[in-house]
Amino acid sequence: MKNIILKSLKETFLLMGKHKLLVLALFVLQVLFFSALAIVQVKYQVIIAGNLESMNQNIDKLELDEETIAERMLQKKDILDMSNIYSNYDIILKTLKTLVITTFFIFAVLNGINWAFTDRIISRKSVKEFFIYLGKFILLAFFYGELILVLILLFMKVSFTDFMMGENIGYNLIYFVLGLIVLYFMFISFALAGRTRLKDIFRKTFFIGIKKAHIIFLAYIINIAIVDLLFFLLYLAMDSSFWVLIVMTILFFFSFVWARIFLLLVVNHLNEHTK
Repeated sequence: MKNIILKSLKETFLLMGKHKLLVLALFVLQVLFFSALAIVQVKYQVIIAGNLESMNQNIDKLELDEETIAERMLQKKDILDMSNIYSNYDIILKTLKTLVITTFFIFAVLNGINWAFTDRIISRKSVKEFFIYLGKFILLAFFYGELILVLILLFMKVSFTDFMMGENIGYNLIYFVLGLIVLYFMFISFALAGRTRLKDIFRKTFFIGIKKAHIIFLAYIINIAIVDLLFFLLYLAMDSSFWVLIVMTILFFFSFVWARIFLLLVVNHLNEHTK
């Protein structure tokens, strides 16, 4: 375990020094990826928030006194006149669907290109092999994305039920843990896509993820620690000079590039040892 982690750490820095232009391209792609995600999230969440506020206002305006209800019943009208509320609800649902689809597209394509270029740093590949990797990534992203979406919907449903009943049964925690497990295996699959046939990826993912869990967990801990440390330093730099803030922002984005290369190397070494 120690040899694979140390070897991967050493190779990560060597590769980043050797392929400076590709690393710079990865940095730019990382910035584009996060920027696109942020723009989409803000755009659609503003629409959702606006319609939620409108729904609340329409609910407050509902005339629920007995005289009004009786009059509408006699005239065979909509008793509560909730047409505007249903309209807001429909807009919210459509916006959520658009948000999910757009987020998936950004993750699968932009992030997929990022992973494909990272894989190319580790082993030189042809243009055809680059797009084969990207195709595998998109398929894997779709599969894991569907699982995560189902778990999120179940989590929200159970949480809402617990809220309405005034109880906490604990099923929401189960779905949260299952979501973390899916993410754990997802990144292993992404790392294997460059050197494994599509039909063998899931078998190798579970084998490495279970049999070599101690190494994968250590790699994840190192990556999370690096990203969290630089995020914390970026947070501290908010009150510093402009240039310090710029430097810390650049380092924060570079931490994702570094973490991806490191994880790919660790998984590739594990894959070689399990053949």
